[in-house]
Amino acid sequence: GVFSAVRAHAFTTLGKFCLRNKSLTRKMVPVMIRELKSGESPVVRNNVLVVLCDMCRAFTDAVDGQIDAITACLRDDNEVVRRH
Repeated sequence: GVFSAVRAHAFTTLGKFCLRNKSLTRKMVPVMIRELKSGESPVVRNNVLVVLCDMCRAFTDAVDGQIDAITACLRDDNEVVRRH
């Protein structure tokens, strides 16, 4: 619904801020991983996954410890999440 769409955009926006600030990235990675693992909305999980991959390119060491959680998305129930 609308709430999921707003959350999805919020995570995307937060991710853009993180790409500009490594300290913020370090603080937000656990929040994003939690959403990736337990979020109900596939749209939100998809956006979180895209953001985490962008953050991994920019600040590999900040995300490196979470690669298992990111690769677990290959087994996600939703095809859109698996694709990214």
